[in-house]
Amino acid sequence: MKKKLLLLACVVASLTSFGQGIDLKLLASKAKLQFCLNDKIVFDVQGSYTADASVLNPLTSHFVWKVAGQVLAADAATVDFTFIENGEFVVSCDVTDLNGKTASLSQTVAVSVGPKITVSSSQPTLCQTENITLNAALVAGVVGTHTHTYDQNMAFWAGNAVPANHTASVTFSPFKDKGDQVYFYNVTDDYGCAYSATLEIPGVVADFTVSPISGEAPLLVSFTNMTTGGNTYTWTLTNKDTQGVLSITGDAALKNVVTETLYDPGKYTVLLFAKNNLCTHTKSMGIEDLNVIDVLFSNIISPLPNVFTPNGDGVNDVFNIVPPVSMKQYKITIMNRWGNKVHEYDVNNMTNPQSDWQNNESGWDGKINGTYASSGTYFYIINALGYDAKTYAFKGSLFLKSE
Repeated sequence: MKKKLLLLACVVASLTSFGQGIDLKLLASKAKLQFCLNDKIVFDVQGSYTADASVLNPLTSHFVWKVAGQVLAADAATVDFTFIENGEFVVSCDVTDLNGKTASLSQTVAVSVGPKITVSSSQPTLCQTENITLNAALVAGVVGTHTHTYDQNMAFWAGNAVPANHTASVTFSPFKDKGDQVYFYNVTDDYGCAYSATLEIPGVVADFTVSPISGEAPLLVSFTNMTTGGNTYTWTLTNKDTQGVLSITGDAALKNVVTETLYDPGKYTVLLFAKNNLCTHTKSMGIEDLNVIDVLFSNIISPLPNVFTPNGDGVNDVFNIVPPVSMKQYKITIMNRWGNKVHEYDVNNMTNPQSDWQNNESGWDGKINGTYASSGTYFYIINALGYDAKTYAFKGSLFLKSE
């Protein structure tokens, strides 16, 4: 009685008969022994044998597998191998049983050689004309003496806006507002192996960076234009708190780095609209509250000096303050204990309040009509106008120590 071992619905690669009732077969897990690159193929030695234990038994035998002369590590009736090179290869297996009986099996397999695909377009960018034509040319691959063939019904162009097709050339109207576009020409050969060629056609891709994205008003912000393919730009800044809109167009918008001072506090969104002929593209920042320019407002004055000594030694000789940068105008009045004004000065429309105030020469030097005031307590009142268009008042006292 005969038994069947490991029978698969596979192709007989070779057949060897050995002695009494022995029929060994080398089988592969893919029909026709025609494979694609990177296919993982299972090879299997199968056969029939009698119940006589002295006859070659695949279950108790040793196996030496080779692919293109390379010995594989597996010592089993079944082995898998991944083809990472194109061409023709000999797969062989030498079988030796426990009694020294041997059998050798081999077969030549073919791994598809891809075609040379050349792709091109009727224009270098997406922006010149309404329609564009994609073209493909193919030189068939050859494996051994076999030249591959390709089914035109399985060849096609693919990509955004490409219509259904099975041709080497296709004409259509591409997207012109979605940046660079990538298209693919796909073919399948007579081994069932798929190949693709890629064609990237530039459009306009709007891009920018912003720095800083937070700070006190007035905030000087730099917008670095990193757009590719554009030649006309419009910047739009929208204050989400006040709904105020600022647009930058013309020559200023064409610069690589655009600067703008944001005076009104609030959260700003930024939109860059880029254009080149028929192509457009936009990039936004903060439209969905993911990231915004946050212009803050502060009406808190840092602790003021409560003692100053106007004696000409260069230390605490002048009473002055560093205001919050969010204040646009200041007026400071200094009075003695009887409410009489001894000094008054103001700064209007400061572009850089901290430095403008610090550099202002109108701070009180401790003199009244050219003579140093006497020691004692004095009072100040600060009236300010912020960039939020609101007025603020601050009061306090200081001690003047004369020597």
